[in-house]
Amino acid sequence: HRSMQTSFAITMSLMLARKHSTLYLNFEHYAGISELLPDMQTLDMADLLYFLNAQRDKFRLRLQTILKRKGALDYVPPMKSGQNLITVTAQEWLGLLERIEELEEYEYVVLDLSESMQGLFEILRMCRQVYTLTREDRIAQGKLLQYEQVLALYEYGDVLGKTKRLSLSHIQKLPGEMEQLTKGEVADLVKGLIKGLEEGGDE
Repeated sequence: HRSMQTSFAITMSLMLARKHSTLYLNFEHYAGISELLPDMQTLDMADLLYFLNAQRDKFRLRLQTILKRKGALDYVPPMKSGQNLITVTAQEWLGLLERIEELEEYEYVVLDLSESMQGLFEILRMCRQVYTLTREDRIAQGKLLQYEQVLALYEYGDVLGKTKRLSLSHIQKLPGEMEQLTKGEVADLVKGLIKGLEEGGDE
């Protein structure tokens, strides 16, 4: 928390979308980005889960009706109530991500994850690259160490193997508008990470 995770994830998504078909999904308990939050009439992640068991063609159509766009980036509006995240089973989350992958619509899907989710470790295992953002203070480092110990204890060492630790605590101020996130210190960092992804590395 308070490690600029969502700002980082959105920055990466926007910059990837310049050259690649990209989908951003937010699973935070409270998304915190007013520009992405749906009004009460907008379909969101909860509705997409409802349509999960639809036939392949119908699921594709349902997804298209829910998708929103910011520039070249596609995103599904996050759930209006973060409390709903807790009730979604691991099987539902994994099923949703697998269905999206089966559609072959996107080169990159950026997941802005939360520990509120069931099946978090299995979702991380599905990912090609994991970025763990942290702060530099002692308590934050202690939490990160505990998280990594739990991963090892439950035999998710493969997740640790593709995880890159990042700290943005040196960044004093973020842009006020979402579109401006593609400029500045976070964007400079993300640019190097994207280059590594495109080249098949992990930098």
